[in-house]
Formats: sequence, structure tokens, C-alpha cells
Amino acid sequence: MGTHRLFLHPLLNTCTIRTWTNSGDDNWGQPTQVWSDLATGVKCRLWTQETNRPFEIHSPTTGEIVRAEFEVFIPLTSDTWNSTTRKPKFDEQDALVFTSPVALTLNIELVAVRSTAKREHHIECFANRAVP
Repeated sequence: MGTHRLFLHPLLNTCTIRTWTNSGDDNWGQPTQVWSDLATGVKCRLWTQETNRPFEIHSPTTGEIVRAEFEVFIPLTSDTWNSTTRKPKFDEQDALVFTSPVALTLNIELVAVRSTAKREHHIECFANRAVP
């Protein structure tokens, strides 16, 4: 994988990446979706702005500015990275669930792959708290 081993050291948190999956059809024949775990125990680094202002990031897919409370750094592993398509296995429709240091569920607003001059290095997610 592309993530250098020295990058893994400061990844102090772990999270679960959750995605929507079809669980069958409802009474009207429409698909019913539920959250399912795509990857568990994923090493990561949860980061917030010290100024309590949101991150403002330009989305290359929508062309709009995305505002997010949190930035999450995730390494490229077989759980998070598809080496054939060279893309993350998750996207902006998915969620990150943390259990420590506090219970926190984040909706992913933007997924960005960061690269060095030679290869992809890690994934950065910008996310907001999920509204219950």
C-alpha cells in the first residue's frame, strides 16, 4: 500500500467506516437500506481546527465549498483503498464512527486522496457530526 510506515505512528484514534447497504424490500417493494460496517478498527487521526471555525474545502466533484467540523486522516490499507481502481472504498455517502476518546458519529462530506510526487499517500476525510 502507499502509506509510509512513519505516517502510521501519529494515528492515535480508531474508527469504523460504515456504508449503506440494501437489506431487502419494504412493504411497497422499495429497497430498504441499513448501515453496515465496511471496515472496523481503522487507525486514523481525528483533527479539529483550534479556532473552532469549520474547515472550508473546495470540492472538485461539485465545484462548491464544503464546510466541515472535522478532518480525519486515514492510511491506505486493504480495508480502505482499492488498489485496482486506485480509489478509496468509501465516499461522501458514508460515515465514520468513533468510540474513544468520546462516542462520535461523523457524516463524511468530502473524501480527498493526498499524494506525494510518486504515489498516493493517505486519505483525508472532511466530516460533520451526524444528527441523530
